[in-house]
Amino acid sequence: MAELNKYSTVAVLEKSPDSLGHSISESEKALRLETKYDRQAEASLFIDRKFLSYALITGETNKPEQIFGPEAWADYLDGRLFTRQYGNQYLTPDFILDLHTQLTKRSNPNVSGKIRNIGIVGGSYDNLGQPVTYTKEQVEAIEANPVLAFQREPKDDEGGTTGFIIYPHSDSIGTKTKEAIAKDLNELCEWFNNEKQKETYDPFTVAGLLQHKLISLHPFLDGNGRLTRVLMNWSLENDGEAPSVIDNPGEDILTDEPTWISRITDGSNQYKALKKRQKSLDEADIDNINALFNLGQDKAFYEYIFRYFKQAPSLTTSGDLHTHQVYEEFLAGFKEEMNRFQEYMQITSKVQTADGEREVSQGGLITPEFMDFATSPNTQVLPMELRKQFFSDIEAYRGGMVGEEIDDQKLCQMFQSYVGVGTGYRALDRASRPATSAQQINVQVIRESMDYYNKMFASLYFAKKHPEMENPYANMPNLVRDLDTVVQDHVVGGQDIWNSPFVSTSLKYNVGIGWAKRFSALYAKNARHGVLFKTHLPKEGMVMTFGQNFKGLTATGIPFEYEALVTGGLQPASIVEIEVYDKGNLHQNPGLKAKRVIEDGKVNIVIEDRQGKFVVNRTYTYNPNTPAFVLSGEEETLTLSATPINQPDTYHPVLPSILGSFKKQYISPFGSIEGYPHIFDYTIQSKENLSKFIKQEDYKIIPSFDEISDKLSKSYPFELNPIMSPPNSLISLLNSENNIKKKKLNDNYILSLNEFIIKPKK
Repeated sequence: MAELNKYSTVAVLEKSPDSLGHSISESEKALRLETKYDRQAEASLFIDRKFLSYALITGETNKPEQIFGPEAWADYLDGRLFTRQYGNQYLTPDFILDLHTQLTKRSNPNVSGKIRNIGIVGGSYDNLGQPVTYTKEQVEAIEANPVLAFQREPKDDEGGTTGFIIYPHSDSIGTKTKEAIAKDLNELCEWFNNEKQKETYDPFTVAGLLQHKLISLHPFLDGNGRLTRVLMNWSLENDGEAPSVIDNPGEDILTDEPTWISRITDGSNQYKALKKRQKSLDEADIDNINALFNLGQDKAFYEYIFRYFKQAPSLTTSGDLHTHQVYEEFLAGFKEEMNRFQEYMQITSKVQTADGEREVSQGGLITPEFMDFATSPNTQVLPMELRKQFFSDIEAYRGGMVGEEIDDQKLCQMFQSYVGVGTGYRALDRASRPATSAQQINVQVIRESMDYYNKMFASLYFAKKHPEMENPYANMPNLVRDLDTVVQDHVVGGQDIWNSPFVSTSLKYNVGIGWAKRFSALYAKNARHGVLFKTHLPKEGMVMTFGQNFKGLTATGIPFEYEALVTGGLQPASIVEIEVYDKGNLHQNPGLKAKRVIEDGKVNIVIEDRQGKFVVNRTYTYNPNTPAFVLSGEEETLTLSATPINQPDTYHPVLPSILGSFKKQYISPFGSIEGYPHIFDYTIQSKENLSKFIKQEDYKIIPSFDEISDKLSKSYPFELNPIMSPPNSLISLLNSENNIKKKKLNDNYILSLNEFIIKPKK
């Protein structure tokens, strides 16, 4: 560690004479910058947000903190370390000069610690010697600054906002300039020290004014910005406050003092939020630096879409000579296209609950941090901040059949891992698991489904919004199918259902439990148990649509099921409860009911065993060191197992909201019916007009959404199911010997259907 010479403000840094990389490593260690999260949080205090965002979004460098070059980063670290070692002493001109030396000794040694001896004029960063056009408010802030002047160009343009900033003492050169600036530095230090001696003072006001006054003075030819910000944060930290993140530091002298102080306060709060989020990401085992700055959506949009539009500007390492305009134009174009994508491909709908309406997000891209989180084994204790980011409070239900025996251990595993019965078709296919399996699913196939989902949305965006461009996903070896085709397969049991990245859930408890008790279905003939998952819908990778359970097709179906299609599968951390029903014992209550309970940072699975006469409760507590759930308690109750269990409230989607939002955003990718967009193109024909279409082989015939009686539904010879039934089972039914060959419709099956959907074959 460095130590302070008692006769000087200069710290004697114990540095190894080795490489620059070693020097950086030692300084980072001294500042306790131990992880990449630590380094990027510190970098946010040093680098303009536009440059840092560019580096993180594009991935042009794996060391964003060194975007200005390793020398500049090494100098910055030494400067920060120097102020930490100086501590809460008086501010002096010598300390300021020594700090400037630390901050520039490698990156610009010619000016290190040397007060300028010439006048300077502030103009364009990008076109040296050229004036800048400011806003009216910015010019007013410059002219209100007692040490600055604004020189308009042309000079006779009264009221103009184009010109140069004239810094103090620019009317002289040589010794007079240095002496005048030295005098100003003395006065600044005296003011600061007096403010700090007052019984009460606002740390943000003092630190903000210190930075604002010193940057206005501009005592050096280079490095003034980083010097003033490091001093500002030195002042804040000495007062026990968090340092301040300034997204656009170049606006300091373009902003009036009260507004600037407010930004310093906001920046300190921003840094505290950054560190809090860092802790949450560490706890959730998410190793993705974009997540720290909430740039996950930006990163996903760049990777899947924008990089095909525009090449990122080349990375330079010339310190203050970075071309601001190039990066600003790149990010402006990026944001404009990203907003266009989100307006078109990401919507918010509402569902009606007993407590009122709630919002649910649909579409959009899945962020890298969500993929990391969703496939991490260590997400049992999820910080509230991330839970709110990743999951809504909307509950959905997923019912299914399981061929294996289910015990407590298997139930606990379902809260920890993806299992077949809760996994999407595409992942099941790649994992070679049936949908009736309770076996664990490899998370890599879950991640592949999420990647496929993003490519599917990106491909659709190119096709619908940029048909003039070559679609980068059109000729992929593994064809990315259209979103409308995939969703349609879920609705009608299409032949490509196994290519779908989604798993179906329902917002209705009765629908979910119906699927958990379907032991009579063909695909469930070897099932031992039915299971019902209650889960919170994710805020990423979810699409709502009409379900494929229509009355007349299944006994438990309803005209609109309102499926929620979840990408990959049911994320284990999203699962709230699991009910298990035994084959041959379909009384009202499940044999086992497990519930996740989080108390005092501990995660418990409480299993309610109703297989005996009385209810037995067993509690399993999660041990992160194993990691596994371990039995921690058992209680025999006097509650009879047959005591009825209250059913949960059912969520009801608000039809105009759901369809209206699809109509607004999805009018191109989705067809429409009666003014509401839907997922495939069709026309509606009455039963009387149906015969002419039946004779034509160019059409598929699908029952409309009209309600069909239970009596009629029981007349069907089999139930339609996309897992076990032939893909065109409905068409086969309509084309059966009793129908088409006799050129009429069989009254036993579809007499009560008044309308049909006629879909042209592709």
